[in-house]
Parts: sequence; structure tokens; C-alpha cells
Amino acid sequence: MNLETVFGVPLHLKCEGFNLAGSVKLKAAPEMVRAAERDSLLTPDSVTVESSSGNLGVALSMIAAHRGYGFVCVTDSRCNRASRRLMESFGAEVRVVTQATGQRGLLGTRLDMVRDLCEEDAKRWSAARCAGWPPARTPPR
Repeated sequence: MNLETVFGVPLHLKCEGFNLAGSVKLKAAPEMVRAAERDSLLTPDSVTVESSSGNLGVALSMIAAHRGYGFVCVTDSRCNRASRRLMESFGAEVRVVTQATGQRGLLGTRLDMVRDLCEEDAKRWSAARCAGWPPARTPPR
């Protein structure tokens, strides 16, 4: 969006909220899935499991639905209901952590649950658990 006519100087804005999923993670999610497909980590019966406070979960829900994968989002009570409902509308299972265990807080508890869910079932996959996970979740330097 060019706002030069409003401010008299070139000013360009990027409006991430206009993405289909309303999420800034709509670029990271497909790359995560494509990388896993390239590395044969995802198969037609795979289920992606990720920790998210909202935006990544919404984007992964959309990508998983489009590509025919299952998706489990592990979130916590701070994730807003609209995001949870949107994930569920795409077919995701949303697991909500309500109490922190240990000293790592809610995020640590979520990550522990992701690990446990993946260990319970070989069909479940998580990018967060892959060693050297690539740049989709790494901010530019």
C-alpha cells in the first residue's frame, strides 16, 4: 500500500492482516511443510504437531487441511478463542495447556506436550523437534 498521496512522501506498508489466514506466519508454515515433504518426513497419513500461541497454528491448520495432513496445535490459555476456533474450522485438533509444569512456564509445558505427543505416535511430526531446523522460523539478521 503506497501512502504517498496522504503523507507527501513515499511510504509503503505491508498489511499482513490481509493474508488469507490473517496471519504473519502464512509464509513460514508452507515452508515448514514443504521442507518436511522434501525430506520425506511427512507422508499421507502424517500428523503435524506444533506449539503455537495462535498465528503459526492458524497458518499450519490451513496448510495441513489443504495438503491433507492432520494437525494438532498445542497452545495455552493465552491463545484467543477466535484463533482456536479458526484452527478447528480447518480441522485441527487444539490442545490447551492451562497450567505450567516445572520452571519453564507455559511455553515449556507446551513444548513438552509436543515432544510427548510425537513420541507416542510415529505418524506425528514436529518441525520444532528437528535438529537444525531451517530458516522458516528464524528471523533475518
